[in-house]
Amino acid sequence: MLDGVEKLNIDYDEIWIWENDEGLSPAEKRKYKGKNDIYKLYWKQNQVQACTIQKYYLGDPFTGQKLSKPSHKIWNIYSRDFILRKLD
Repeated sequence: MLDGVEKLNIDYDEIWIWENDEGLSPAEKRKYKGKNDIYKLYWKQNQVQACTIQKYYLGDPFTGQKLSKPSHKIWNIYSRDFILRKLD
């Protein structure tokens, strides 16, 4: 993760998106579609550049106040170097 960094500027030419609905029944997948964690891999020239994990919130995770519209918020940002260190 990026300690103390609130923004990550990356160049990319492709994004892979995966909504984590593993372990859910077909009915649950329909019910919770769009409300699961979303993982995004940012690619450039066939090399991963960064990864983000977005979680679905009904309220602000820091203040606890209810959001006017439930939405996904980025929870983790991983840099290319972090990802490559984990793969070694």
